[in-house]
Amino acid sequence: MLATTCDKKECPTIYRTDRGTILVQGETPTDHGLNIPPHETLVEIPLDLIR
Repeated sequence: MLATTCDKKECPTIYRTDRGTILVQGETPTDHGLNIPPHETLVEIPLDLIR
């Protein structure tokens, strides 16, 4: 784990993988208005998580 906003596992979190990538846990927005490919998704995290 690189960053989180709380001590529970239900909070926005940034993880480092053993493949040299980053995983982001956050809310899945439904009203983003963006056109993204079907095989991709968006997550929304608080700005404080990356500060």
